[in-house]
Amino acid sequence: MSARIFARAFEADGFFGLSRDMVAKALRSFIRAQDHDGIWSGGTYPKVQTAQAVRIMGALGYTNPEEWRDVLGAGVQLDLERPLEYCREELRQAPKKKPRPVAGDDLWDHCQFVMAVAAHDGARAVELDVRTLESRWSDLFNRDAKAAAEEDNDWFGPATLAAIIDVMLRCGGTRGTMEAIAAKLAEFVVDDAPGVKFDRQPGTEYLNRWHTGLVLRTLALCPDLVPLAGKIQPAAEWLLSKQQDEGRWSAGPQLNWRPMFTSRAAQGLLAVLPMLDDRVAEEVRFALERANRWLEEAQAPDGSFVDVKSTITALEYFSSYRVPLAVPVAALLSEEAKAPGQVFVGHSFDPSDIHHGQAAAEALCTIGVPVESGERWEAGTIPDLVKQRIDASSTFLGIFSAREQKRSGTWSPPRWVVQEMNYASAKGLRLVLFRETGEKEVPPDEIEGGLVGNLKVLPYDPARLDRLVLDLQKLPWG
Repeated sequence: MSARIFARAFEADGFFGLSRDMVAKALRSFIRAQDHDGIWSGGTYPKVQTAQAVRIMGALGYTNPEEWRDVLGAGVQLDLERPLEYCREELRQAPKKKPRPVAGDDLWDHCQFVMAVAAHDGARAVELDVRTLESRWSDLFNRDAKAAAEEDNDWFGPATLAAIIDVMLRCGGTRGTMEAIAAKLAEFVVDDAPGVKFDRQPGTEYLNRWHTGLVLRTLALCPDLVPLAGKIQPAAEWLLSKQQDEGRWSAGPQLNWRPMFTSRAAQGLLAVLPMLDDRVAEEVRFALERANRWLEEAQAPDGSFVDVKSTITALEYFSSYRVPLAVPVAALLSEEAKAPGQVFVGHSFDPSDIHHGQAAAEALCTIGVPVESGERWEAGTIPDLVKQRIDASSTFLGIFSAREQKRSGTWSPPRWVVQEMNYASAKGLRLVLFRETGEKEVPPDEIEGGLVGNLKVLPYDPARLDRLVLDLQKLPWG
């Protein structure tokens, strides 16, 4: 995601009431919380908070502060190099360090540093760390699991496995390793009692809400690694049942954890939205709207959510909000996969449906596909700037929303998107086309006219843009 894509994604209130203002305020607060030495020391875990900060800013595409001026405002600038070097040094020193007394902390923290460095320096920079983790994860996990049981450590199991599989997915683990970790994580989802099982101290049952959100979010990353039939929906329904009337999820006696728990639960539900049946999916949409309203009300005037740790969790949730997190593992593992060429997204710029195209663009950005789009222009002659962008692309992605209703009752798409498609076809670009269906429907012949050959136009429903996103992410873009 770049600043330009971010600005487009949050031009108006996003899906489920998530507002650009809330996200931008949280980012500004987060950047201003950085210490003069480059780290984020506020809170209990300054080292790992710094790693998470570096990773999240990498996910957002924050590299050039000038690009983000319109989003963050003048004078808000992140020092990225010093905390990034701090994370690199943590990895260099890792083999020399003695184990810490709390079970799982070393393993979980190490994963955060690996992902932070990889987000900016690339997976090759952490290749040795990934191979070492891949060969030792089972022994390390079992060792820490035993220690965690002796310590009554409720945080250990799901959180640590989620961190390991994050590293494997994003930094090049082998499929066999990822299948083993995903299967271990799926064991925490109970078949006969919804939610996530783990040993709990008396009075800490509320932690199950955090872990259920985290496990749902992580399993949604790898739906083709482990059988999930019968596991995801019951866990999602259980998590829905634990939402409070005002929209938050309880953090038990830890009142300052409420934004963190709410963000994690909402992120888990958002991630599995495409995997639910229509009834539960509708309940999730309503739950996300309520959660976002509560988060906006809970946000402090300076943009933070209580503390650095909660603000980081909220930003992680926001950064994935426009697009479900599922990534086709087969595409990540293919040795023959080619780097994707640029995709030009032709779509409407009308305020009523501009978010259709924005969701499509964000879906591709999330899986590393470079994206370009046009600008609003009246049908007639395609502007030279738009032609140049199409010429520089290898694929044309057309999002044909319903624009004008005809006397027959059918709908026609924006005329300029049809013209852009015809221009792209003449230039030999690959065409990937989606037409609006549902309450309004654009017939295939409104799009196919003038094009030669067999052309498949896929449907999408504006009420289920999450499915459009998932369809796009499953397509081969190499």
